Amino acid sequence: MTSSSGTHPSLIGRVQDRDPEAWRRLVQIYTPLVMSWCHRFGCDLHTSEDIAQETFLAASRSIASLRSDGATGSFRRWLWQIAKNKLIDLRRRYPASMIPPGGSTAAMHLLQIADVKQSGEPESLPDSDPSSPDMLRELIFKALELVRVEFHETSWKAFWRSSIDGMPTDVVANELGTTSASVRQSRSRILRRLRTELGDVAR
Repeated sequence: MTSSSGTHPSLIGRVQDRDPEAWRRLVQIYTPLVMSWCHRFGCDLHTSEDIAQETFLAASRSIASLRSDGATGSFRRWLWQIAKNKLIDLRRRYPASMIPPGGSTAAMHLLQIADVKQSGEPESLPDSDPSSPDMLRELIFKALELVRVEFHETSWKAFWRSSIDGMPTDVVANELGTTSASVRQSRSRILRRLRTELGDVAR
């Protein structure tokens, strides 16, 4: 299959237009990231899954009003604020004097997320997106898995060798029997497609 020349609407735009496939893809791409956030702040696997479900439920209710500023990571920052609120709610449900039923070491770590300020917001949960480089790498590769089928194999190899492997454009062109301009075009087109799949392109 070939790409439709960069005319894909934003994944977020398609979700806002009530496209069920777009919502499925969004959840598929971002669930591992939300769970990684939860794990980073002390949640075990079961709790992370619960928080992720609550996060996407809340996101589904308010995403219609989301307006992207077109900046890279804008949707991710918005999603983090929702997940953060869910983590705060969890901390409030289990004050230091309580342990969830079947309490575990992971649950005890959860109680140590932070002391709650008078405002009720844990000090250790940052306002900004807490994604580590490894988390972002996993997010990108997840999105790339989904868009790969939209491109010719040669275009994909040109993108991968030049962007992921970091090979010089002329070396990649020689390797694939194409031109440097073609390699740059493939790289640009796939990177643009990746941005739309990650929700970073305004409607």
